[in-house]
Amino acid sequence: MKHIYVHVPFCRRRCSYCDFSIAVRKTIPAKSFVDSILKEKEMRVEAGEWEGTETETLYLGGGTPSLLPGDAVAELVESLARCTLHDDRGNEGSRAGGPDTSFQQSAARCTLHEERGFEGSRAGGPDTSFQESAARCTLHEEGFEGSRAGGLDLFPRQPAPRSLLPEITLEANPDDVTLQSAFAWKSAGVNRVSLGVQSFDPDTLKWMRRTHTADASVAAMEALREAGIENVSIDLIFGLPEQLDTRFEANLERGLELEPEHISAYGLTVERSSPLGHWVAQGTMRSPQDSRYEKEFLLADAKLTAAGYAHYEVSNYSRPGRESLHNSVYWSGASYEGLGPSAHRYRAQARERAWNVRPWAEYERLVSGATDPTAEREQIDFERERMEAAYLGLRTSAGVDLSWLGDGEETWGRLVEEGLALQDRGRLFLTVSGWLKLDEITVALTT
Repeated sequence: MKHIYVHVPFCRRRCSYCDFSIAVRKTIPAKSFVDSILKEKEMRVEAGEWEGTETETLYLGGGTPSLLPGDAVAELVESLARCTLHDDRGNEGSRAGGPDTSFQQSAARCTLHEERGFEGSRAGGPDTSFQESAARCTLHEEGFEGSRAGGLDLFPRQPAPRSLLPEITLEANPDDVTLQSAFAWKSAGVNRVSLGVQSFDPDTLKWMRRTHTADASVAAMEALREAGIENVSIDLIFGLPEQLDTRFEANLERGLELEPEHISAYGLTVERSSPLGHWVAQGTMRSPQDSRYEKEFLLADAKLTAAGYAHYEVSNYSRPGRESLHNSVYWSGASYEGLGPSAHRYRAQARERAWNVRPWAEYERLVSGATDPTAEREQIDFERERMEAAYLGLRTSAGVDLSWLGDGEETWGRLVEEGLALQDRGRLFLTVSGWLKLDEITVALTT
């Protein structure tokens, strides 16, 4: 079963915190983009690098995927997210999740093949720093079982969320969401929208260089609900510079009023090549304070868990059963595909990661000329794999198998004593306080 990330690089402007591969355009070259994505997939199939045929998750990230017209979204979904459904009579139907629901009611199961893949995100979009993890995940009809290619169990067996259709996520800016666009996405097969709210404070939105208003976020949620999209995630950013008089608690309260199924709360990071990075380097803006980050991280945990959301990953909260399937499998360390400029992909069995060239113009030129757009490939040795597996596992409420941590019993015992971790049934889990020291703890446990 495949998990595919598609990077849609187009934006109206660059946000202050963003250092991603984007292309600022007034007019979106939708046809050229879709043609390039499907051509890259065709090239990977011909090269024997495209494993499996059926898709469980498709994530359209960016950039700003909501700038694509509805027919472009539909073509991507139809071409990349087909799922074969079987009924009791052995009939088959192939749908990407669009309007045809003839097999949705009678389907006995959605055929699942062993496949691997995922994608993560941080404040502002996909995080590629740990996209390239090194474990293998096998999906079964009966449940979920995670294992490294060498056999060590990463995650406990647990029931796997199941749907007759794949999870198809589209990232959207609030001001792109209208009734017309929401119905178009729904018709195309999109069943999950990640809404880039970021903040409800007008001055903060202006500083972020966002193009929407707080009212636009509310109107966007109303349009998505009216269109029948029942799985919506919102993004919020905390840990902003002190110069911004932003009350994060007020943002959390406004976010809860929208009643989303999922909330991602990202701590702001200062990337050197972002506008914010330049402002900090020039001394016109101070870096966010660690004390503010810690206070607001703990505040988010307290308020969102009290409201019934599970804190299932450092930056992510969900209603029961509404965890991001795409990102969750990524955190388990499985293989995934990546298409588009700067997109990363990982092949777990080969322990190989690769990523495409960043600029849209260069990517388009290479693909249109039938040239592989891969920028680099990298082999992952066992020690790097072990560190990444520990890091990814400890990011989640599932924790990590102690067998990955070697002879670190004294270290993890100290973490438990200090209230930074819990140990149960051969696994180590970080507490909320432990998550604040995730990087430090990972290094201590793996070196």
